[in-house]
Amino acid sequence: MEKNNDLSALRPRSSQAAISAGYRLFVSNFKHLFRASWLLAVIYALTMGVFACHFFQNVLPLLYQSNGLTGNSTTLVIGGALLLLFILIAAVFASVGFYAMSVHKDTGAIPRPARWYGLFHAGIAMRTIVSALWTVATVTVATAVLVGVSYGMKQMTGVSTLTDSVTSMTVLAVVTILILTAALPLAYSVVSGIVFKKKFGWRTPVEDYGKGIRHLGKLFLIALVVVIVTLLLTFVGQMPGHVLTIAHLLAQAGHAQGDPLGMPDNIGLITFGVFTLTGFIQAYIHLSTIFPFYYAVGGEEQNQQTATTTT
Repeated sequence: MEKNNDLSALRPRSSQAAISAGYRLFVSNFKHLFRASWLLAVIYALTMGVFACHFFQNVLPLLYQSNGLTGNSTTLVIGGALLLLFILIAAVFASVGFYAMSVHKDTGAIPRPARWYGLFHAGIAMRTIVSALWTVATVTVATAVLVGVSYGMKQMTGVSTLTDSVTSMTVLAVVTILILTAALPLAYSVVSGIVFKKKFGWRTPVEDYGKGIRHLGKLFLIALVVVIVTLLLTFVGQMPGHVLTIAHLLAQAGHAQGDPLGMPDNIGLITFGVFTLTGFIQAYIHLSTIFPFYYAVGGEEQNQQTATTTT
């Protein structure tokens, strides 16, 4: 395990220092994190494989039909249920990382789990699930706003698609940036609520939203770098999935034009296997994203606690 004055100390850090320390903490303790979470990662990957198989075999063909989505509610309900299940499992998996942070906060180290089948902390898992539901609600509202703005701009400009109007695209881009900026402080409040709060309730994930606004610049820079790193790692780790996705899209596009589907009979099994394998890799790529925010939030929380104690 990594335990030194640099990584064990929670102190105010610059964006660059928080990013560096977060990724170093994840990499140096990867063996312990893997032992603590491998079983949940398997469940995560299997769920992703099932969801991908259902989407490509049942949902994607509907997108190429004029009334496919409205006439197949059962397929959409199953897809929505699988997506919600995947989000909940992803939250439980992420809770392993948050629990490691909570231990590191108190001891300055991430210990090796005693049990071979991993580690599960019910309290941290419940906090993470509640925070995930808040995130889902935020994304849902943001999506509804974007859809409403898109519909309104189409009605005002009279164009068939928004790409035909530069003004519409500009307004939509501005609205998107404003929504992302407003949602970014949630990163502070979520990490603070899960890792640093002694008491936790349904409103805890948004109670420190104001603190997130005060540190918006730092959160933005960290989020920007983390997104770029995650996209690069995902591009490489998900390469087989990308190839298979393109194959599905081309096959369905051709099938909609009257061509044969052109996919092997065991494409469902292939899809499940590919996305299960890449899902396992993706789980740990995504787990790494929370550690830079741990140092960004932890340093500020420690600084505030020290100031409160001295006064």
